[in-house]
Amino acid sequence: LKSVAATSNLPPSGFVDAPADPVHVTGDPILFQGWAVDDTGLKRVWVGCTSGNGGITELATAVRGGERPDISKLFPSSPDRMNAVWAIRLSPGQACSQGPSTTLQFFAEDLEGVRTMIGTRTLIRR
Repeated sequence: LKSVAATSNLPPSGFVDAPADPVHVTGDPILFQGWAVDDTGLKRVWVGCTSGNGGITELATAVRGGERPDISKLFPSSPDRMNAVWAIRLSPGQACSQGPSTTLQFFAEDLEGVRTMIGTRTLIRR
């Protein structure tokens, strides 16, 4: 019998912690924050919105850095646990639509290209 090594290539995990949903746009840049990890290594965290053709238009990539002890405890074997914190600053004009509301989608993407939507936020314009 041949022994086959088990692979644990799970999709990335994460969450958008702030700001709370919905986000009221005032004209100032908006700082989005959260965490993300993967079992084999995280490539990036990014935000996008649905474009007119139904695809996702990428708006920005997060700056990553810092540990969250609660996340390190939940994912002790993740190579990303010491770099789980992320932040994205968007100006109100970066969203796909300038209408009364826009839904942003946040993704964590691992080194194999597997991506998981880790949250959404609705931008409300006054």
